[in-house]
Amino acid sequence: MPSGLLRNFYPRRQGSALQRLTRFLHHAHFSGARFFGRDEAYGVVMTLKKMVLGVSVCMAAILTFSMAAEAKRARCFTTDDGYFSCNYRALDSDGTFRISAPGYPAYVLEVDGPGFAYGYVNLGRRNVPLPGQFVRSRDDGACWNNPQTNTKLCAW
Repeated sequence: MPSGLLRNFYPRRQGSALQRLTRFLHHAHFSGARFFGRDEAYGVVMTLKKMVLGVSVCMAAILTFSMAAEAKRARCFTTDDGYFSCNYRALDSDGTFRISAPGYPAYVLEVDGPGFAYGYVNLGRRNVPLPGQFVRSRDDGACWNNPQTNTKLCAW
């Protein structure tokens, strides 16, 4: 077993590498070895902790945004276009979503409250609001009905 400063690096002691480094720097300072002054050792440890925290936050953000922005293949239905294969993309945590497919207009249903939404259709470069309010179907939760225009939009 090594003696002196190096014994704190051996994994027989529990803790992460950061904890072992902290113990090493603490031991180096108080054992008389002057590799670092107290302020320098504290700065090294705090820099390492900030780096670990920063990397963790970045990884969490990347995973969150990549999952939220990912379009999923779906089967869609609209009263005007019938059944077709489409891409379904959730836009927020409230349930707002967008469906799109080549050769078909893109639809966005923006959830206003539980079971109620407003619709938009993308015609080229502009979004056109659909008249009336959409209500989630009681028979099929993937479908939204507009009782004012007698239209239906579904995404499975």
